[in-house]
Amino acid sequence: MGALLLLMLAQSPQAPGDVAVVVSSRREPAAAQKVARALAEVLAPSAHVLSDDAAKARVAELGGVDPVTCDGARQCLSKLAELLGPHATVIGVDVAKAGRFQSCHIEAVASGKGESLLADDFTSDTKAFEAQSKQWARSFGERLQVKLSAWNQEIEAAKPKVAPTPPNPIIATNPEPVLVAPPPPPPPLLVEQPPPARTPAWVCTVVAGAGAISTGVLLGLGLSAKARYDNSVRTFLIGTDNASTLTWSQLNQTVDRANNELGISLGLGIVTALAATLALYFFLR
Repeated sequence: MGALLLLMLAQSPQAPGDVAVVVSSRREPAAAQKVARALAEVLAPSAHVLSDDAAKARVAELGGVDPVTCDGARQCLSKLAELLGPHATVIGVDVAKAGRFQSCHIEAVASGKGESLLADDFTSDTKAFEAQSKQWARSFGERLQVKLSAWNQEIEAAKPKVAPTPPNPIIATNPEPVLVAPPPPPPPLLVEQPPPARTPAWVCTVVAGAGAISTGVLLGLGLSAKARYDNSVRTFLIGTDNASTLTWSQLNQTVDRANNELGISLGLGIVTALAATLALYFFLR
């Protein structure tokens, strides 16, 4: 069962950042160093582990305090984790001795979490402590790997998804020319012409009609006056000039009337004929 768990953890995603295993107190540093080395060996296949010496050097470069000054305090370990990076984990190993017994406290604190990923305590007789603590550290490391893997998955899931880059289109070299028939010409645009205006034709028709009526009336009056004149002429003696039965005033009036009305009717007749011709032209255009 233990071998199967180790195989699964080795295949699981690695820890999101550096994992520093440090001695976190001055009480029993030699015994704590042995537990820290055993724990680092378990975590090494699935994480980038910083040993106690490497972690101390790195913290010193970044301006942090020596981990042994934390005395196992969680808040101090959390600040060291934040100093090492946004996804770093610091595991503090604190060993103390009381009489013929030794106890060990291990706590893993992740950067930015504010709480421990995993913490546990172990107590044993001083003679059996070294052997039993290594076995206990291995068990703690296996459980911690599960926690680190879950944290790594949370971080990966929170990252923004990047759309895959579409593949470059395949461009054929020296493609054969494609002959495309030109589109047919558009049909001619037929614009319906409006019918020609008939106003001039109708005007000429009206003028011709009015002129014909007026011509007829004046012609009738002129012929009537001429007939009155003709009927008033008499021959009294053979071989003498003809004479009219009308008085001189009536004769002049009748002759003037006949001449005026016949002359006007002639002029109106000419105008009527011209108007009728124009009306016919406009209707047939």
